[in-house]
Amino acid sequence: MSSVIHTLPKVDLCCSLLGALDAETLATVSGENPETAATEIAGLHARMGRSAEGSGDVGSWLAGLDALAARFTRPAQLEAVAYVLGQRLIRDSVVHVELGMDPLRPAIDAGESAAALERGFERACEDSDDALLSWRLCAEARRGDDAEAWSAAFASMRAAVGDRVCSVAVVGDERVQADALISAVQRLGGDLPLLITAGFGGGKRELQAALALRPARVLYGVMLLRDDVACADLRARRVPVVALPSVELRCVLGRPGAPTVLAKLVDAGLFATLASGAPGVFGSTMSGELERTSQALTWRLDQLRTLTARAVEVAFIDPRLRFVVARAVENWRHRPRLTAGSTDDGYGM
Repeated sequence: MSSVIHTLPKVDLCCSLLGALDAETLATVSGENPETAATEIAGLHARMGRSAEGSGDVGSWLAGLDALAARFTRPAQLEAVAYVLGQRLIRDSVVHVELGMDPLRPAIDAGESAAALERGFERACEDSDDALLSWRLCAEARRGDDAEAWSAAFASMRAAVGDRVCSVAVVGDERVQADALISAVQRLGGDLPLLITAGFGGGKRELQAALALRPARVLYGVMLLRDDVACADLRARRVPVVALPSVELRCVLGRPGAPTVLAKLVDAGLFATLASGAPGVFGSTMSGELERTSQALTWRLDQLRTLTARAVEVAFIDPRLRFVVARAVENWRHRPRLTAGSTDDGYGM
């Protein structure tokens, strides 16, 4: 089935910039030998409790990503990451990706970082026969960060790439107090959709506080399964819930069976779909996530098509491209990949 799934035009609603790093790319952009880079990525796996013997350590996972971020000191390094990531997404038939980037990480001016990413993705499309790859930035605000520092970095990011910034997301352990940071997010990103995590810690009180922000989308969603009232509210408002099976498996559940989170979200009547999360660290390509979900849940191709159609529907994407991709998904059966074409709407097949 994997070869069939590979041809499906896909939308990735949550792809972490730092989580997109694999050992080979890390070695290339940091100038260290591949063995050292592989050891560092393996260390990230260990911090997250990748084995089935224990639950993942969210704090250590975030600290591991911070260690990776510290390796980037020049915009050219981020451009190289975007180039490699762009090529991989294109090979996986991903036509739109929403890239999670914390303006405070890496330790490069956020505006310069965003501009470097734009150059890298553009080169990836040019070197792949002008393949179509739409991309947007989700500006992440990690609970516990300094509100003033985040505000300055976010302003620099928006000044550099403007409409490329499609949303803001409050992420991290929900038990961490972040009133000042959330106020800054709401003030500076008030015209952008707000995303929140619901599954990195806390209980019903923390979940209800997060949902009180009236998010446009919920990421992870593990905690929702513990609160019938929250599920009813999101179901009534048709708020999208994005599951990240590989991240949930290592970082939250710490045991096999993470795809069942997605199944339970669907069974609860929520508007659920999935995304890759950390494709470099875990090798969680969109095709791979769909394949594993299909195997774990014995879902048919039509059910995977429905998941993809939902992602297309809620993506922060150009309306013309949304129509083209939705049509391609609906008619999907080994069709040629979407390309940047010379048609009236600018897209071809």
